[in-house]
Amino acid sequence: MTGPTPAPRPGEVLALSESAYRFGLGPIVLHVAEVLNLVEFDGAPWWEIAGEVASGTPARHGGWITRTLYVDAAAVQSARRPPPTAQGA
Repeated sequence: MTGPTPAPRPGEVLALSESAYRFGLGPIVLHVAEVLNLVEFDGAPWWEIAGEVASGTPARHGGWITRTLYVDAAAVQSARRPPPTAQGA
C-alpha cells in the first residue's frame, strides 16, 4: 500500500465527520499528538493517530479526552482546521 501524502502533523486540528474515523459516533475534533501508523481497512489507507478528542465542532465541544483512533486518509485534507490559540494570546 502506498501512503497518501501529506500525513497529519502533530499539533494539527482535524474536524472529522462520523464516516471519517473509526470507531465512534458523531462528529469530533481531533488535536493530533502523534501519527502512529498507516493501516488498510477495506482496501483504503487509514492513519492511526494518538491525540486529544472532543465531541462536536472546533468552536463548540464538550472537553478533551486522550484517545487513539483511525482516520480515513482521504478525509485528512478537507478536515484540517486552524490550530487552537492560547488563551489571551
